[in-house]
Amino acid sequence: MKREFLKELGLTDEQIDKIMAENGGDIQREQEKLNEKVKELEIVSGQLTEANKTIKSYKDMDIDKIKQSSAEWEEKYNKAMGDLKTERESNLLDKLLSAVNTHDADVVKGLLKKEELVFKDDNVLGLDKQIETLKMDKPYLFKEDNTDGDKKPPTFTSSAKSSTSGGDDKPTTLAGAIQQFYKKD
Repeated sequence: MKREFLKELGLTDEQIDKIMAENGGDIQREQEKLNEKVKELEIVSGQLTEANKTIKSYKDMDIDKIKQSSAEWEEKYNKAMGDLKTERESNLLDKLLSAVNTHDADVVKGLLKKEELVFKDDNVLGLDKQIETLKMDKPYLFKEDNTDGDKKPPTFTSSAKSSTSGGDDKPTTLAGAIQQFYKKD
């Protein structure tokens, strides 16, 4: 809007100044909106350019090969996680079986029905029941409980009558026994 146009309409300079100030504010607000839209357009244009580059790079790729590679890595991951789980379960069983006083933990582990065991944290549910059953059915797999700390191993004595003739002339070796046998003649 031009001042000359407003003067031709018969407006005073004071009125023209107010109209021009108001018009300037409107123009300023619209200019700010326009600047925001220009910035937004520049951002979207940049994103579009980047997306087009990415799409173009995908055209050169073999999608089936990528899917196959992804499936192979997923399979390797699942196998590794399964192996890790099996190893942890085996180590936990070894640890718990060592506390049960077995003669051979590997033999006992082989006799366990693993499908009936439930591994939870640092515990194996169902193990106690199977161990008790094995102790009853196959007690030779387990060491005897030595609850008496003073229990001594059994001693064996000879049932032959000892001679009361003063010294102990019994031989202690095979050679001594043979010598003694031939001396009596």
